[in-house]
Amino acid sequence: MADELSSLRNLVERVRVGMLTIADPAGMLTCRPLQTLELDADARLWLFVSVGPPNVEEMSHAYRRVGVAYSDRNKQDYASFSGSGAIVRDEAKMRACWNAWVELWFPRGIEDPDLALLCVTVEQADYWEAPGSASRQFRRK
Repeated sequence: MADELSSLRNLVERVRVGMLTIADPAGMLTCRPLQTLELDADARLWLFVSVGPPNVEEMSHAYRRVGVAYSDRNKQDYASFSGSGAIVRDEAKMRACWNAWVELWFPRGIEDPDLALLCVTVEQADYWEAPGSASRQFRRK
């Protein structure tokens, strides 16, 4: 799996900010930018999210199925990930992922009760690398 993920990891590390897509309670798709903390060796994306109001209702179901898209316009590389998401409150993992950028959005730090990690278990990723690359696909085995 590591070889299959290398191009995807390279893109995620270059771009960092992905557009997270979820379905709201009415079934409408909504997108928001989030900084990706890591694409790990187990094909999981890690992102910090706020789970407090007004997001509480959304959290009840929204992260069952998610999409995250990345675009490096300068290199003409693109990726679209889809999978299942889960809210994780692992303090050790949160501390390991903490950085100055996250602190801008969560100034109360790791102790912020609204702070959690979103772990997206990638089931499929479609990606395109320039020049003239046809779509390639990663699928969880």
